[in-house]
Amino acid sequence: MLLSTVRLLTPLVGVLLSFSFPLAQCLPVGGNLVSSPGKLQPAAVVSVITRPTDTVNILHHRAETAITIHNTVASGKNLYIYITGDVDTSGSQSMLQTNGQWLTLNAGGSVTPVNVTRDVGFLAKHGQSTTLTLPSYISSARMYAFEGAQMEWQMVGAASGITTVVQPVVTDPGTLAYDTRWGFIELTSGDEEFFVNLSFVDFVALAFGIAVTDESGANHTIPGLMNTLPGSANTTAAAAATTPAEKICAGLQQQAEKDGNKWGELCIYGDDNNSTLLRVLSPQDGAEQHIAFASDDYYEPYITKVWQRYAKQPLYIDTQQAGLGTINDTIVSCTVDAATDDALVCTGTAVRMPRPTTADIWGCNSGAFAINATADNAFKAIVPRVCAAFTRSTLLVEGGHVQPGPPAAMFYREADITNHYARVVHAHETVGGYAFAYDDVAVGSQDPEGAVQVSSAKTLEVYIGG
Repeated sequence: MLLSTVRLLTPLVGVLLSFSFPLAQCLPVGGNLVSSPGKLQPAAVVSVITRPTDTVNILHHRAETAITIHNTVASGKNLYIYITGDVDTSGSQSMLQTNGQWLTLNAGGSVTPVNVTRDVGFLAKHGQSTTLTLPSYISSARMYAFEGAQMEWQMVGAASGITTVVQPVVTDPGTLAYDTRWGFIELTSGDEEFFVNLSFVDFVALAFGIAVTDESGANHTIPGLMNTLPGSANTTAAAAATTPAEKICAGLQQQAEKDGNKWGELCIYGDDNNSTLLRVLSPQDGAEQHIAFASDDYYEPYITKVWQRYAKQPLYIDTQQAGLGTINDTIVSCTVDAATDDALVCTGTAVRMPRPTTADIWGCNSGAFAINATADNAFKAIVPRVCAAFTRSTLLVEGGHVQPGPPAAMFYREADITNHYARVVHAHETVGGYAFAYDDVAVGSQDPEGAVQVSSAKTLEVYIGG
């Protein structure tokens, strides 16, 4: 989430000027970048259009990378795999075709969505392993998996000549993306870096785990919601158990019994008499669908206590970026200006952060946490850390006056008011995976984002279950 100069795409797809940045590090919020500790950090996925002409113009050539998909979904259905991302200098996005070549999309300037007619879907049969190959460099990519149904992809053009892919979203009832279980991972494969991460920022449906073998032969694994990857002693038992999405849904229903909120309403079922759990939505996506899982001012009592405390004492924000600090090289001191406009004011900077609302906290990209084109580096560094602290409810715990600061063991535990979706998702993950937009805000090695970053990868194995 550190500041860098980049060109953006949309949801989780961007064009990087510095190709060492992974996808999860370059995402727009309302057309602008957000930043985090040492990386550019993804905002919550939003219902926007990304970019992808019918030419292939590779920026960099690297060794091919093999991706093997292991389909173990509980339904017994086949999966359909799609890869989108940035390959060339056109500014448009590309998709991987089944012939193994990149297709740089071209909507011919049409502002009305037009169909992608090339064959871009890879069949991954249930119970089998399917291998496809990235022929060269790609940045800010997503690998999608759809269960039992082929996605009909569309694209749109812009006056600039750039073509963008219409990304699937789960907030549009009646569409295939709404009625089908699916999910994705994010990755960048470049000359000097291979980066892949899990993301459950918007929802949990299918379970993903990843394993990377780097050029030295070393293995790097993130079991994620798979908990165990094939080869583990309890793989069979794990596969037969309740799916991760069902466990997360049960955890939210248990929370509803404790606090009286309707967290279980975030569990979205199909039209088959509610027998198929399609997904569990994040609070932000639930709010976008006007699901009454909690009151609109759910966080208000906690916000009030936080604002009262830091009107009386400083809140120290470690920007984790050399040169941005005013107390030392990285740390700034902030207090609430209760006498003027109730904003969080950071000494020695231009930062005046308004008091956030519950909606601001769910998405980390609106109101108090909106980062516009004029935002300075200090604000871009402070926003992720403050929103992460609210999301994890660590601002009132011991040591909470320094952010980031409290250890992961204190996340979501001090206050009755917290992001229980993120709490429950992390409770069922092994190693990690994004559960909210700024989930890579961390201290030292305490990084819950669920990512593998190596200089170069020979193979990527993706385990899909649930």
